[in-house]
Amino acid sequence: LCIRRGYRHDQYQESHGFSQYDACFMENCYPLPDQVTDDNATLIDCYACGIHALNRVPHTPIDTIVVFGTGAIGITLGQVAKAWGVDRVIMVGTRHEPLELAKRAGAADEGIVNSEEDPVEAVRGLTGVEGPDAIFETVGGSGSTLNQAIGMARFGGTIAVLGIFTQAQPVDL
Repeated sequence: LCIRRGYRHDQYQESHGFSQYDACFMENCYPLPDQVTDDNATLIDCYACGIHALNRVPHTPIDTIVVFGTGAIGITLGQVAKAWGVDRVIMVGTRHEPLELAKRAGAADEGIVNSEEDPVEAVRGLTGVEGPDAIFETVGGSGSTLNQAIGMARFGGTIAVLGIFTQAQPVDL
């Protein structure tokens, strides 16, 4: 949300994300409680992204959502969504193993391997002609997941983009 990427209040803030050491402003640091281990603390940011995304997207406990991506952000988002009462989470990934892990971790009810089938058609088949209520794109990169999300969204549905794209994305409106 910065006007100039990397600057906040006209001060440059550099972050190395997931590095062992980082420099930041003291007011942005919060000590963790003693019961939070360093290993568990590494996932706080991932869960925070999921919580933030769900707070920004209207949903009810009867919704069906799609999560593109089986990385740390996608899986933690799926777990948070299920914990908040989202009825059905369909996860789209590139391989079977992470999708199975997502199911075992309580992050997904169903998985679609997008290298084996068209995810738009697969999601439409699972949700009927309506499509999902909300779609969360956590992949970014240079793929076509944004247009796939647009293609499968129900009329009036919501698409949240968490992934960072490395190339400009053509959008078929």
